[in-house]
Amino acid sequence: MAERDKREAAGNRPSRKPKKPSRKPKKHEHSHPGGTGAVLGTHLARFSSMQGVSLLISNLLHFASIPVVARFLGAGALGSYALLFFLTGIVTQVLHLASKPGTIMRTFGVADDEDDVEDDDEDEEAVSTRPAYTLGVGIVWCTFLAAVVVGLAFAFRTPIAEFLLNDPKQADAVLFATITGAVWAIFKLGEIVYWFERRPLAYALIDASRPTFNLIAIVAILASGAGVKGAVIGQAIGTTLAAVLCIALLRGSYQLGFSFGELREILKRGAIRVPIASSMWVIQNVDVFLLSRFVSHSQIGLYTLASRTGFMVAFLPQGFRMALRPMRKTAVFRAYRQEYGVPVAQGQLLAYFVLITLTAVLAMVLGGEILIQIGGPRFESAAPIVPLTAAAMSMPALYRTVSSMSTYPNKRRTFVTASIGAALFYVGAMLLLLSQTDIGIYAAPISMLLAFMIPSTFMFLRSQLGAEPIEFPYLPMLQATLVASALAVSYHFAHPDDKWLQLPLIALVMVIWIASLFLLRIIPRYHWHPIRHIALSALRGSALRFDVQMGLASLKPGERGALRTAVIDRLPAQALVPSIGEQTDGEPASGALVAGGNSDGSSEGARLVRLLRQAGNGGGIAVSDSSKLDAGISLFLFSDQPVAVRLAKMRELLSAGASAHDLGTLEDLRDNLARAPAGAWGTQADGDGRQGGARLTAKRA
Repeated sequence: MAERDKREAAGNRPSRKPKKPSRKPKKHEHSHPGGTGAVLGTHLARFSSMQGVSLLISNLLHFASIPVVARFLGAGALGSYALLFFLTGIVTQVLHLASKPGTIMRTFGVADDEDDVEDDDEDEEAVSTRPAYTLGVGIVWCTFLAAVVVGLAFAFRTPIAEFLLNDPKQADAVLFATITGAVWAIFKLGEIVYWFERRPLAYALIDASRPTFNLIAIVAILASGAGVKGAVIGQAIGTTLAAVLCIALLRGSYQLGFSFGELREILKRGAIRVPIASSMWVIQNVDVFLLSRFVSHSQIGLYTLASRTGFMVAFLPQGFRMALRPMRKTAVFRAYRQEYGVPVAQGQLLAYFVLITLTAVLAMVLGGEILIQIGGPRFESAAPIVPLTAAAMSMPALYRTVSSMSTYPNKRRTFVTASIGAALFYVGAMLLLLSQTDIGIYAAPISMLLAFMIPSTFMFLRSQLGAEPIEFPYLPMLQATLVASALAVSYHFAHPDDKWLQLPLIALVMVIWIASLFLLRIIPRYHWHPIRHIALSALRGSALRFDVQMGLASLKPGERGALRTAVIDRLPAQALVPSIGEQTDGEPASGALVAGGNSDGSSEGARLVRLLRQAGNGGGIAVSDSSKLDAGISLFLFSDQPVAVRLAKMRELLSAGASAHDLGTLEDLRDNLARAPAGAWGTQADGDGRQGGARLTAKRA
């Protein structure tokens, strides 16, 4: 058993170092404007819009709980509630560090968004060869840690309440805040899996479930006359319901189990992310605790409402980042950088991220005052700090994006050092400003702006003054910043007092902002047609101009049926490539690379991939007729294994020399066919498809 654990942890694949992406462009033939940039843009538009909507909804719902507590209990109680939520965050973060980063890295080969170390030379051999099993071990480990932490909180709840709130009578509230944090850690581990599996709608619904359940429970309990403890109990109930729902609906993606060998690998992969995740958490969460040492609970209540209002600015830039995270190791992203070269590719991504950030900050500066009014007249004094908190809350995403898009040696070491330095600077600046000045709650956003601006500027300048600068459009970005600033200042001095009149005026200002990006050529003219194509393609679901009818017409009826079964129903790995042998315990076909299964040209899987290529060419998409890796490609495209397993196969194929452009195009073709109506497959599609599926199932038996 111990020997098997070692194999599970270490994996079976040979050690290979990923190739560093070429800085020189490599052109391909396309049927649509914008090339692979449009393909990547379509994926980002679809996923970032869903992520942005998810963040907006979840933050609005969470934001709603703040004024609800404020209206029921007042500003002082809101301050106590914020401190208990700070405790909840500490518990979640501790469990998160010990489970989530390593589990996600081992399962998907990409760090989760909160702990990313952007490095093109990330060691791929550390990715698990049994992703479903690894995810199950991670869930079991996180649940065990949650139980331990809740037990410790129960034992020490009174001294914790005395230290945190100066009120030992709130011991029970401390316990429920700890329970919320422990269950939230399990929820966050499960929730991110939906995103990395590219299930944006499921992710959005799960993400919104927690604040929805929380809000319902909090309102019901506070309406019955409960105090701060009742609000915390409401959060515990809502978070527990959401976590149970999240893990239950995810059951097809993990295999519960445990081994110390796999746990050791999870902890090993997560260890390097501890200083990063800890530093980022400190900057984004320690503000309330530090303020509580210098200002009253009423002032903390004002700051909490203002900061949560400003935090909603993050939904656009953070949505963009979250959409990009799982795509960084995909064939589409690699093909994009190969086609345009790293300097242009990363410079353009950073530029559009800056425009998205400016759009979000401008919207919050314009509308923040209206949102503050939800808290009632007692909170109107918090309105002036909203623009500052909005700018501050956009900085974490900007900092990470600058780091990921910049190019210079030793990025990992620089990013880790910069993150630790930013956290230390933030805490020091807050303590200095709070103790030596009278600016009060303004100290928090000012410190955050400085803490992120300094290392962001350093990393960007190091990249641009180094040997491999990115091609960043300085003048257009400066123009955009000036235009956004001018619109914000003009609105501040000219907006009406009536909030109902403010709404249409805000909409008009935002229209002017978007129009100015095109009229002033901030967005260059040669991007207009690709952007239009991306917008339309995001609604259609694909950037390819693929004629499904013509593509399927190029196949014989029996071939259409077999391909339809593979695309719609998916097939067992052994039915696709019999030479790989039986796959057990959720183990991927990673051993196929060693066994030669990837190049088994006589397999059914290879034939299906050739049929897909034939359909693509028939439908107007230029793709090669065949590849020596078609058998392995079929395991990525058509296997019924968990998503993490198929993504592991994709990474293997790219390491084995598969064309990123070819692989990305085939994946898009498959997705196009999956959305095709039944009639497009021909009148015999159902019968042929079922017969083909039956034959393949029989082969497995």
